[in-house]
Amino acid sequence: MSKCTNFVVRSRGGTKRETWEQFKIAFHSRVQKGDANECWPWLDYCQDGGYGQIKYKGKGLICSRLAWQFANGDADPGDKKVMHSCDNPPCCNPAHLSLGTDLDNRMDCAKKGRFPTKLTKQSVIEIRNLAKTGFTHTKISKIYKSCRSNISQIIREETWTHI
Repeated sequence: MSKCTNFVVRSRGGTKRETWEQFKIAFHSRVQKGDANECWPWLDYCQDGGYGQIKYKGKGLICSRLAWQFANGDADPGDKKVMHSCDNPPCCNPAHLSLGTDLDNRMDCAKKGRFPTKLTKQSVIEIRNLAKTGFTHTKISKIYKSCRSNISQIIREETWTHI
């Protein structure tokens, strides 16, 4: 499995005049395709969480979402999450990608052990305090072995609202 590094130069991301078809060709040229069951890593710029990112007409797009979209007749996944069965954020192999709700994604995190089954009142207080002191949601998620989305919801007080 290939992991993305953040040392890659940000891609040109296309021009404002680039057509969708030209963009798709440019996208696929930045994916290292292998066997059908292997991860196909994004070879260009990745965000802090390891997810590939490319720009189209000035808008930053997540590469795994695009890979799913291109493999499914350009269907927009909308507000659904594109989940990785391989747990490799830069992977763009459509065979490793599926749609799910935010709850599906969090359940997948829990099932794969990416966050503790139970956070405590004290850990929630610590998470919010770390955010106030400038720690990123990604760094906090690594400290607590939790999905970044779970940490973000705690910090925004969308969950654990009683604390």
